[in-house]
Amino acid sequence: MSNQIAKRIIIVEDDNIIRNAFVTLLQQSGEYTVANAYSNAEAAIKNVVEDAPDICLMDIELPGMNGIEAIPKIKALSPKTQVVVVTVYENDDLVFKALCEGASGYLTKNMPNQKLIDSLKELENGGAPMSTNIARMVV
Repeated sequence: MSNQIAKRIIIVEDDNIIRNAFVTLLQQSGEYTVANAYSNAEAAIKNVVEDAPDICLMDIELPGMNGIEAIPKIKALSPKTQVVVVTVYENDDLVFKALCEGASGYLTKNMPNQKLIDSLKELENGGAPMSTNIARMVV
């Protein structure tokens, strides 16, 4: 790991297995600290100021408030937090809505593990990470 401070990440994902896999992957990378992991958007919003994340990985389909509705709420409370949608959905309407609400990237869950780490690095370097099929759709 370089001398820079590990980026703080929160994860909002209702599937326990996927959420735990993201936590493990990010912690093992040595470049990221998982400040918290939530199974719903409401809990993430309630704690976002305290968690002070640099990045939020946000699922769309969640119990209660969905991820797209949560993006502007997270951004309002923590303007510097970059929200990256990580979902199974490749629907152009959802992609457009997420980006309009302030998402900094849009990834699909079927990506290889290294793609998530690479995407977060791309985000830190000013990019807008997207799965290949999503990027094609946006273009």
